[in-house]
Amino acid sequence: MDTIRMYRLELTGYSFLDPVLLSTFVERWHGETSSFHMPSGKMTVTLDDVRYLLHLPIKGHLLDHKGIPTKTEGVDLMIKHMGSTRDEAEQEVKTTKGAHARFVYLKEIVEKHTPVVNKAEVDGDKDTFKRYKGYITRAYLLLLVGTTIFSNKTKNNVDLTYLKYFIDLDQAWIYDYFVDTEGSLDTQYEQQYPRATKYDSTKGQSSHMAMRKMMDRLLPHDITWTPYKDHRDICTFEDITLYSGWIRCGLIKVRYLPEWVLWQFGYVQTIPRHPDSAANILDTVDCIDEH
Repeated sequence: MDTIRMYRLELTGYSFLDPVLLSTFVERWHGETSSFHMPSGKMTVTLDDVRYLLHLPIKGHLLDHKGIPTKTEGVDLMIKHMGSTRDEAEQEVKTTKGAHARFVYLKEIVEKHTPVVNKAEVDGDKDTFKRYKGYITRAYLLLLVGTTIFSNKTKNNVDLTYLKYFIDLDQAWIYDYFVDTEGSLDTQYEQQYPRATKYDSTKGQSSHMAMRKMMDRLLPHDITWTPYKDHRDICTFEDITLYSGWIRCGLIKVRYLPEWVLWQFGYVQTIPRHPDSAANILDTVDCIDEH
């Protein structure tokens, strides 16, 4: 979407995932440092990776979700954040029987507002341009993320909802850093596309044992520590990616500690602080927001 500067974001995501590859990496995950423990050192998915793999902005406020809204709240949110009319929003929640929007409706929102944005840009109407660009961006992101949500039943029959979109990000990250993980180059890839569109996912046929042995034998030269050298003119480096502390979404918080993986930024790795020094487990929501 050129209008909202998310060019070719819709091409990211794989038609199928490699469960062996992903689960073998998950086995090496340590929550205390939010990193994978590899033979050559710790590694993680950084904000720099998110920036380059998806071309998504990484600046702004932390997300603060209050819970699933009612139908009435859903109508108000659609009007405020997506530019829906009240009649449209009420009809949508009536159709979906909840505070939800169908994919076809989100697509209609994008198509309806795009001419308004283009005209406002030509006319120099900055207020209208900014407002309707926001409507399109929110609807477009909901469309992208929503279309890749799937559910899975655990052994305890608990229904878990995963965002496959971000599992795809993990797989793209693995392909970019580890040359022997079977990701094949997409012949249609161009430099201005999000980096996650560079690879085609191949069907994972490896066993867990074979994948574990491969990872145990990894040497430093088997890893591409700075894979974005040829992409810096498309996405410039953002200093905020070196922030250390908590990242929060509602009440859920995770440690983000790039100081443990400085080699991924092209720096010499030093002895990092204890995780609690950068992100203390006792930090409250207010402390995290202030930081």
